[in-house]
Amino acid sequence: MGLPQSVLVVDDEAHIRVILQRILSSMGIPYVHVAENGREACEMYAQFKCELVIMDINMPVMTGTEAVARIRAEDPEAKIIMLTSLASRRAVEQSAEVGATDYLRKDLPLEQLKIRLKESIEEVFE
Repeated sequence: MGLPQSVLVVDDEAHIRVILQRILSSMGIPYVHVAENGREACEMYAQFKCELVIMDINMPVMTGTEAVARIRAEDPEAKIIMLTSLASRRAVEQSAEVGATDYLRKDLPLEQLKIRLKESIEEVFE
C-alpha cells in the first residue's frame, strides 16, 4: 500500500509534535495534522479520518488509551501507533489491548526515531 497520505500526530509535548510532523513531511506524507490531547484527537479523527494516528499514551484531558478506544469504537479499522517514553511491558500491553497496531518509543535519539517510525509505518501499511 505504501505510505499513508494523512497522519494525525497526538502528543501533549509541542516539541514531539513538531519533530514527528517534520519527519513525516520529509517522508513525503502530504497531510500531517496535530492534536495535543486525546479529546482533540477524537474530534480531529472524526473530521479528517486520517489513514494513520500516532498517539502518545500519557496525556492530560484524555489519555491516549482512552482516545484509541473511542476511535476504534467508531472505526474498527483505524491504524494507530502508540507513542511512549516508557518502554514498560505494561504500556505495550495496554496499547495492544485498546487496539493499537504498533508502539514507538519517543525518547529514542532522532536518527533512530526516524528509522523506527519509517519501519513501523511500513509494517502497518504492508
